[in-house]
Amino acid sequence: MKIGIDYRPAQKKNSRRRGLGRYTGELVNAMLAVSGEEHDILLYCLKGEKPCAAGEFAVRELSHIRKPSRLNWIKDRFFLPHRTNADNLDIFLATEINAIPGRSSCFVSAVVHDLIPFLFWEETRKSVPLDFLWALKSACRQIMLADLIFADSENTRQDICRLLEIEKDKVEVVYLGKSDTLEYVSADQARHELAEAGLGSEPFLFYVGGSDYRKNVGQLISFFSLVRSRGYKGKLVLGGETFLWDIPEIFRLKSQIADQGLEKDIIFPGYIPDSLLSRYYAACDFFVFPSLYEGFGLPVLEAMQCGAPLLLSRASSIPEVAGDGAFYFDPENLESMEAAFFSAISDPALVAENVSKCLRRAGEFTWERAAGRIYSLYDQLR
Repeated sequence: MKIGIDYRPAQKKNSRRRGLGRYTGELVNAMLAVSGEEHDILLYCLKGEKPCAAGEFAVRELSHIRKPSRLNWIKDRFFLPHRTNADNLDIFLATEINAIPGRSSCFVSAVVHDLIPFLFWEETRKSVPLDFLWALKSACRQIMLADLIFADSENTRQDICRLLEIEKDKVEVVYLGKSDTLEYVSADQARHELAEAGLGSEPFLFYVGGSDYRKNVGQLISFFSLVRSRGYKGKLVLGGETFLWDIPEIFRLKSQIADQGLEKDIIFPGYIPDSLLSRYYAACDFFVFPSLYEGFGLPVLEAMQCGAPLLLSRASSIPEVAGDGAFYFDPENLESMEAAFFSAISDPALVAENVSKCLRRAGEFTWERAAGRIYSLYDQLR
């Protein structure tokens, strides 16, 4: 088969370091490795940007609106179907919902990571421009035009079928894989290396990810203030480049931190490269993930493979990923978060048992398995 894949999320500035970009890059590498010479792969890339992919593939460069970049959905809606038709593809894989070509002569498959903008529509309306709200509504129609939809989790699959009224046999679950660039090291080694790098030697709770509403970071800060007042001596590390941005949601979070007198106790390292990220996961007292909703929860899987003790929200797909290897809480209830934390910290043997469970479970999530499942589903289309 001749398969076209939208590689652009792995190249765009606003997504390449986040879950969407990491997903695209990892999946493409796995599909190239698994394919061998069986399929011809054509990567759709940003004009002037070389793909960081390993294997045999061809490249189709697509022009890109740089400012405002969110308007690229309009260009894609009109021109992407013509491009896929001209390239005589058998199958196109859309890796983001705003770039699903309609009116295409080939089979169209689409990755739908989640329906978060629609599940949190009131918050979405407050935080994105009007033209992008149109883009999201248009994306719903494009999803329904796809011949095959890949969901990151069973939870997301159910959302897609329920909210978009799509038949269940058109939506398949393809789990993400663990990262090959994150390595497991012992907690003691990780703490030593962080101290050697000048990043501190105090105990800490760790979060890495976005800062938007459904990530529930404000609740995490309130939880941290509570456990500090009840005897916890460690810091809170909030990893991710968005915490260094000058945007309203960050201003609100930092105002909350100041109001609670936590400026010296919360650390913002910004973007953390994988070489250090694995150390933060391994060295932390707990990886705390209070999200209200995830399509999959890639940071959870990363924390699992690096040996972090897990303190997680019992919401959406998160228990589907971590299984019985985590301490869970209600993300909207501070007392539940506090109870889970003190239950965990008082039982080191159970913490160690859970870490072992998660290390084993993380090994079940591989990109090779994801790529193999996609090819198997493609074979059924023919």
